[in-house]
Amino acid sequence: MRALVFSFLLTLVACDRAPTPSSPAEIAVEAAAPAPSFSGKFSATSNTAMGITGDVTIDAGQLVFSKGQTLKTTTLSTPDVTGIVGQTLYGENPPDDFTIELRRIESTISSDPAAQKICGDGDQAATYIAIVRDSDRNNWLVPFTGKTPPTSAEAVCATFLYATP
Repeated sequence: MRALVFSFLLTLVACDRAPTPSSPAEIAVEAAAPAPSFSGKFSATSNTAMGITGDVTIDAGQLVFSKGQTLKTTTLSTPDVTGIVGQTLYGENPPDDFTIELRRIESTISSDPAAQKICGDGDQAATYIAIVRDSDRNNWLVPFTGKTPPTSAEAVCATFLYATP
């Protein structure tokens, strides 16, 4: 009888547990689950945005600039670049109410050979980009250089400000 009660309790406990990933691929998919995507068309308002990129249309897998460049991107769930971006855009006292989506730049396509790149070429090429929105409806793009995800403000190569229509 004790064995029956014990096995019943074990069954209840086992049924209450969430399933665990069974393969490395399932674990990787769970770890790479992206945050909600920023999307829409935004008007360039800063001098750098007006001069280099023009307006931008942001979709789940790309950023398309009106001055001839398209960045193909992948949204990342890590690392957390909130401190780097907050310091870069807002100085020592960043607001608490801004949201960030970090993306890896997979490729850059240029429809205009004369289009200026957002950071440069070679080692200075943008490899990651943070899309930032604050409570004042400011929309920033903050590109980073480097082969690995950004860990300091030294990797920031520019800032671009856009207005929400």
